[in-house]
Amino acid sequence: GYSSSSKLSSIIFRLRMVEKETGCVLHVVHIAGTRMKAAGIDGLSRQDFVEGMMGGVSPWEYIPLNEDAVQRSHGRVLDWVKEWWHDEEGEAWCAPWKLGKGGKDEGERWESESLKHLEAEDWFRLHEIKGHRLWTPPPAAMETVMELFAEDHLVNPHLAHVFVVPRLMTYFWRKHLFKDADIHFYVQAGAPFWPRSMHEPLTVAVIFPLSYVSRYEGPWTVRDRPDTREFVGLLDTEYRRPSDNGREEFLNLERPMPSLQGNDFKWTWNLLRKL
Repeated sequence: GYSSSSKLSSIIFRLRMVEKETGCVLHVVHIAGTRMKAAGIDGLSRQDFVEGMMGGVSPWEYIPLNEDAVQRSHGRVLDWVKEWWHDEEGEAWCAPWKLGKGGKDEGERWESESLKHLEAEDWFRLHEIKGHRLWTPPPAAMETVMELFAEDHLVNPHLAHVFVVPRLMTYFWRKHLFKDADIHFYVQAGAPFWPRSMHEPLTVAVIFPLSYVSRYEGPWTVRDRPDTREFVGLLDTEYRRPSDNGREEFLNLERPMPSLQGNDFKWTWNLLRKL
């Protein structure tokens, strides 16, 4: 597009001409200010040409578009999702209801309560995979993933989908994902499972499965309901300041410390169950 600033519009025009003349595709990726400082970009205005990228370090070391949240957190994000997917007894929030006395059905039934963490090789064989889906793709792969998700969600509306993606290259996927998500929120960098060195927040989205409930007359979706908005607002508020629920002196650890494993965000499970 164009800007009201003539100088900025001139830069945009020059970039478009580069694309046209070379046949390349340029991507403008928004990154956190803290990442700009770590990469040495911020120091350019102060004539600092020896830090970060200007010191000879590859730019890809600072902008991990090809790494997913589980890989970057050394598995801590996956452990966090598993914490609120199951309770202390190992029961999932979407666990099948048991039959009451006389075989009377007490509630809706789910096909499965397991949550399958999808690896890259799983994306193209979703028809073979049982259970609800946990998507943690790298930001650079999200355009393709959203196409695969749309097909799978259409074919298997009875399955839940959980997305956990770093907030990078959002122009490829965020608008599409948020249209389908029943709830979505951000986890700011600084949580025990997502330290400050990650810079950008985690984007978390949940698409609930369709289910049958006898004698139920609606509403048929929880998206945009007043209680859902209140619930999402609570999650956003709590995760905006992760240090309030974590250990502030250990918020920047690159790797987990076994002696510090805690259930600081276990309350998320109770909120999902209520919803």
